[in-house]
Amino acid sequence: MELKEVEMRLEVLEKQVGEILKHTAVLPRIEERMIRQRDELRDHEQRLRTLEQSQQKSNVYVGWMERVVWVIIAGLISSIAFFR
Repeated sequence: MELKEVEMRLEVLEKQVGEILKHTAVLPRIEERMIRQRDELRDHEQRLRTLEQSQQKSNVYVGWMERVVWVIIAGLISSIAFFR
C-alpha cells in the first residue's frame, strides 16, 4: 500500500473514532435523564394510588350520607301522607 492510502484510512478511522467518542459522551446524560424520569414516574404512581385510596374512602362516606338523606326524605313523605 501507498503511504497516502494508509494516511487516508487513518484519517477516516480517526473521524469515526471521534464520532464514537462524541456519542458515548452523551450516554451518561441520557442515562441520568432516564433515571430521573423513572423516579418521577414512580412518584406520580404513588400519588395516584394515594388519591385513589382517598377517593374510595370518600365514596363510602358519600354513599352512607346519600342513604341517610333518602331515608329522611322517605320518612318525611310517609309522615306527610300518614297525617293527612
